[in-house]
Amino acid sequence: MKAVDILIDKLPRPLQRCFLLDKQKNILDYFFEEGSEDVESAYLVSMIATQLDTVESHNYASDIFHLALNTEETSYHIAYYHRYRILELEDFSNVESLKLFLEIIEEPDFDMVKNEQIEYVEEKLYQLDSAYQSNRLKNTMDIQLPDILDEEVIKNMKSGQYAFKDVHFGVTRHEFEEKMGQPTEVLINVGKKYHTVLYYRSRYKDLLVAAYFRGHREMHESDYIYTDVNYFYNIHYEISKKKFERKWGKPNQQGIAMGKKSYRYSNGNINLCFDKGWDNKYYVQSFWYGNDEAAREERERFVFEEH
Repeated sequence: MKAVDILIDKLPRPLQRCFLLDKQKNILDYFFEEGSEDVESAYLVSMIATQLDTVESHNYASDIFHLALNTEETSYHIAYYHRYRILELEDFSNVESLKLFLEIIEEPDFDMVKNEQIEYVEEKLYQLDSAYQSNRLKNTMDIQLPDILDEEVIKNMKSGQYAFKDVHFGVTRHEFEEKMGQPTEVLINVGKKYHTVLYYRSRYKDLLVAAYFRGHREMHESDYIYTDVNYFYNIHYEISKKKFERKWGKPNQQGIAMGKKSYRYSNGNINLCFDKGWDNKYYVQSFWYGNDEAAREERERFVFEEH
């Protein structure tokens, strides 16, 4: 008896037969048909696949958590583990496996996969298939947006002392890019002359961060000053209005700005917009944070229709 047999014996009969009769290709069918809620067996199959450590076993384990039981908190991490292990077992030499991996991780639920790892796989694929061309945007970011429900973050934002990734308002664009890296996109003279915005996007082309800089005619654009920033939470985060209010309290002002339900805090230095989700509840869409000068201009540009 092998150690892996201990795990197989724990499985329900239909799954045991798949292993005993060497019909492992039928394992996924079980989870689509009979075992759609059999989470315990899914985790056992993942453990068995790890013990067997074959391309076939990792393939069905990945598909179970990616396609059949993808609502568990760790589903996509497990699917990612098994899919990447296949590449390792094949020494990154199977063109179809490399392409499948890059195709699958385009789904936003696989946003835990780091850009460096994707680039490594892309390079391996390009070495095997020189016709391969990546569709990904360059200079995309692997970042965690500020945890705007954290007590320390709230305190620092309300007092004007918060610095995302230790980058404070007042630094030059050159200094900002040294810490944050090259932006995905740059727009100049945005809304007003001598105003520049740097866009940082995720690899799914979703806007994550828009950083704003202001200057004047005598200044070189790299010396423009960082004054405000907009964080976009609507794609990868779910922060409900109720949960937000519980932490931040009632806003100083609320209403409609640019067609969106909006709140203002700290005399306008913090503005946020909510969007209605599929469940008819409101969630944080974007969170703007700026210095006093930027806040004054924002109040003039975006007049609230108070509700």
